[in-house]
Amino acid sequence: IFKRLNKNSYNLNKMEKQSTQLVEYDYMIIAKIVSGIVQVEKIESYLDEINKLFVEEDDGEIDDYSLEEDAGNNISREIKELCKFDRINNINKLLTTDIVFSHYDRQRQIALQYFLNIFACIIKEEIINRNVPEKLIIELSEIDKNILSEKLSICNEACGILLGLYDEGIDSFWKNKTS
Repeated sequence: IFKRLNKNSYNLNKMEKQSTQLVEYDYMIIAKIVSGIVQVEKIESYLDEINKLFVEEDDGEIDDYSLEEDAGNNISREIKELCKFDRINNINKLLTTDIVFSHYDRQRQIALQYFLNIFACIIKEEIINRNVPEKLIIELSEIDKNILSEKLSICNEACGILLGLYDEGIDSFWKNKTS
């Protein structure tokens, strides 16, 4: 995020801020891995870097936020198992290639936002017409990991079907975020 900020004059959008602030929750960690923002093998160092950003302020004072010092070491084995590439390969391909989301969209974490919203609908089995709020991200992080695993498999299979349709030469009208 901060590399992008230094390259241009755009402010961080709401999703970019929220994804950094809520990275301690399992649901956000899963979403970041699935959407290609961070690889499961590098999640510990990623979380440690984020933690350092929140601990030390510009003036050198150390502020004590609720993030634990070694946040990266607290990722459960279940989450790492859940996010192995062969379990999320179709979702990852759909979110990280130019099939639906442009490079700019991925850079601004739009693909992450879409995944958070769609996967929340799959888990809750209801339509959510707004972006997933912080409260729901926390709630979804508390769900049994076996249920999350089952729903993630369903989502991955659905993305595989979509990828198959795209490979068959579907009309470009359908290759966008809205459709």
